[in-house]
Amino acid sequence: MSELSQQREEFCRVYVETDNGSEAYRQAYPRSRHWKPQAVHVAASKLLANDKVAVRVSELKAQKAQEYRREAEKRGVTPAQIIDEQSCSAFLDPAELLDGEGRLLAIRAMPERARRAVKKLKVRKLGEDVEVTEVELNDKLTALRHIGDHLGMYKQEHVHTHKFEDMSDAELRAELARLGEVSAEVAEARAQHGLVERTH
Repeated sequence: MSELSQQREEFCRVYVETDNGSEAYRQAYPRSRHWKPQAVHVAASKLLANDKVAVRVSELKAQKAQEYRREAEKRGVTPAQIIDEQSCSAFLDPAELLDGEGRLLAIRAMPERARRAVKKLKVRKLGEDVEVTEVELNDKLTALRHIGDHLGMYKQEHVHTHKFEDMSDAELRAELARLGEVSAEVAEARAQHGLVERTH
């Protein structure tokens, strides 16, 4: 059982669900809804830096990941499918949603991968036809972060606290080899899902 207060437990729960510290703080501490956004952000950041809160967040994230894995197995969803779906939002070129004159395409005229990046849209009926008037896309940065998390791209900064100059030659060689393997894995995963850097 959690050793945290009810408010801190609620903060951790909402933070894991929303990935938004300020929103979690507002829900856990309703009085803060009247504060300035910067004050809420500072308070949330301090709470996230608390050791017990950080441990509880990690526990809840692990539980959530386990639930997702079980549900994914039931539905036959694979990690590759998840990355592919996230990549539709992460690497969408908005021009794919427009015609040559800069107007929104009809939804069925949009490329499939572009449609998969759409969060919601507004339409209006014109006789027998339907015209798309507004499109809201999934958040690009969130999709990129999820892909990066899955590929382990953001974990390195937390792994090593020592400096390279303090390592022996053997340790340096081992570390460079490990980093090369990680880079190769990331590059291979990107290539498999068509996540190739564009050259300009």
